[in-house]
Amino acid sequence: PSQLPKSPYGSFQGTLFQYHRNLVSFESNTSAPLKCILLGGLSDGMIPTPYCKGLEEKCHELGQWSLVQPILSSSYLGFGNGDLDRDVQELNFLLEYLKTHNSGTHFALVGHSTGCQISMHYLKHGLHRNLISLVVLQAPASDREGAIMDSISKYETNLAIANDLCQQKKENEMMPRSAFWAPITA
Repeated sequence: PSQLPKSPYGSFQGTLFQYHRNLVSFESNTSAPLKCILLGGLSDGMIPTPYCKGLEEKCHELGQWSLVQPILSSSYLGFGNGDLDRDVQELNFLLEYLKTHNSGTHFALVGHSTGCQISMHYLKHGLHRNLISLVVLQAPASDREGAIMDSISKYETNLAIANDLCQQKKENEMMPRSAFWAPITA
């Protein structure tokens, strides 16, 4: 009989909790006052990177740190129908929950890929940005520039469609399926 492979990015023990309506997060040590929040990139969710387990182990080794892995509305395939302001609002909810219920006093943001953009936007606009002690930007990426590099003609066609929708006040309408590998709005 075949066996399922073990999780390639590791197994985690801790607490899964709802921090706002339809939003959950996982934390490795809820009593630790220092929280390392890992924000993945496009299509990422829980356990977004190969270094996730090592980061958790380092947090525990340092003593007062825990690893927090939130699910935002933009996680998985939800990234194409929202914006960075919504991500910031949801991180506000998360930090408020961690402060109120999980002993959180100070926070670090670790952004992976597009998670770097979320981290930087939080530093500029977040309600609790004064509690952010550290930010790590790992593999920062701009998906807009990536699309330009992939195919300038496809990018220009999609940009024209998006601009047309925006001029019609339909910026929340979905783009054609050919625009991207996942659903996105104008």
